[in-house]
Amino acid sequence: MLLNRKKYSEFGFIGDELFSDLEKDRMHKCMVAEQSIIDGDFTFDEAMQAYELNKDEYENYLAKKSNTNIFISLTGNTGSSIKINYPSSTYFEIFAKMILNSPAEQELGEFEIRKAKISEELFILSQDMKKAKEQV
Repeated sequence: MLLNRKKYSEFGFIGDELFSDLEKDRMHKCMVAEQSIIDGDFTFDEAMQAYELNKDEYENYLAKKSNTNIFISLTGNTGSSIKINYPSSTYFEIFAKMILNSPAEQELGEFEIRKAKISEELFILSQDMKKAKEQV
């Protein structure tokens, strides 16, 4: 039986230690891809190809990062063991505002109408959640 030389090389060993979890590896790739896009080293498509990511993986990374940033902004908690306990109604309100304030792809077209409807529904949902919580 032959040894896997990569696994037992110093680089392979360090890599195994740092990224034993696939999710951590993916998050690291997304962070590096994001920075390379910001720095102008790559376009979005080039970064996805260079770091072997797909759009869905990258969007999930951005969503997780946004959730964490929203939580820290609302609670001021920067601890490493963040336990999300802020009211989900507040989260929906913020998300509704994010959608409403997103850049327009068309001026007053079908997209804008749909975006406004989604934002309105999320805001109504947040209000309903607040009312339900008050009744409990």
